[in-house]
Amino acid sequence: MQVLFFEETFLFGDDVADLTNSIRSLFIRTNLSTSSILDSHIGGGFSNILCRVPINTDPGGIINIQPVNGDVHKLLLKLKTITNISIRLTNQKNTTINLNGLTFDISLKLDFMENKNLTIPTTLREQLTEFKEEQEEKLKLKELEKKKKK
Repeated sequence: MQVLFFEETFLFGDDVADLTNSIRSLFIRTNLSTSSILDSHIGGGFSNILCRVPINTDPGGIINIQPVNGDVHKLLLKLKTITNISIRLTNQKNTTINLNGLTFDISLKLDFMENKNLTIPTTLREQLTEFKEEQEEKLKLKELEKKKKK
């Protein structure tokens, strides 16, 4: 007859056990959007997040996102050319998600807009200089009119 003895062991930690790895949302990050999305996780600065993917399934399930009623995530990119697109799937801490050999699919729709009449906006200094020149020109015209009347 074999007798088994069990020893009671206690484990202590600084925090509670995180069984879900604290992944509340997934983020799709890309090299295209570096100045379009504000990220509170990095102190409110701009980040490379393309979109947030809510986790709406149990562990091991398939996360599927469908645009509803025309609700499509749109992002204005200030790029003149696109030579490559790099995409990463991360958690909220910008850690790349390890899918253990599995892959993920993503569809992107890119709409290109061309603005042929781009004008460089004038700075405040340029506006003040132009205003000053106009005022000086008006003053010169008034002086010439006074001389003609004499």
